[in-house]
Amino acid sequence: IGIKMQIKDFNLKINQQLLLDNVSMSFANQKLNLIIGRNGVGKTLLLDLISDLDHNRPENFHDFPKNSRIIYHSQGLPFIAEATVKDTITLIGDLSEDSAITMEHLPQKIRNNLNKPFGSLSMGERRYLTIWLFLQIERDLYIFDEPFANLDLSVISDILSLFYDKLDQGKQLIITSHQFDFLVPEKTQIIFIEDKQIKFNDSLTAFLAYYHSFGQAFDIQ
Repeated sequence: IGIKMQIKDFNLKINQQLLLDNVSMSFANQKLNLIIGRNGVGKTLLLDLISDLDHNRPENFHDFPKNSRIIYHSQGLPFIAEATVKDTITLIGDLSEDSAITMEHLPQKIRNNLNKPFGSLSMGERRYLTIWLFLQIERDLYIFDEPFANLDLSVISDILSLFYDKLDQGKQLIITSHQFDFLVPEKTQIIFIEDKQIKFNDSLTAFLAYYHSFGQAFDIQ
């Protein structure tokens, strides 16, 4: 369905160190595209390039939306600890002309914390709040770097519901994570980076079947 976003014959270097060696990969439509691999393989750098943060996306990247049609939720978002949740919501809403953020349609778990300082929220509450806010802004592609890190399963489940709802609306999602055992296999596309190569680029269903069939231990921590 639609044109697939792709990267073709791409080399990624940082400080003269080669991280990806002439790799190609494709991203599935209407699936949660999950990039996995050990720390240091270049996952976050790849997200930076896809998001076109510095308006210098390589020509090897094909059929990705333009920068203005992408939301990128990085690991270290700079929010004001002293600002209330309500102030934070207002700020994000004011920054985007096409957001659907309204106080009337807040999830109850956000509404319960409206008058609390952002800095007083738990990690799970912060992550849910910021991800929910970013998903209210109308874009074609949403990128999240390690959205599940250090969260308990109940918060992860809530965030996944937000992601799957967005996919059902026909939007594209790309995330990185070291965790994927709770994802819906048929709704997940895996891009597995190891030894400067793309070792696997297919559905999570196929990925799990492949590794189980060979009895291989799998570890990306």
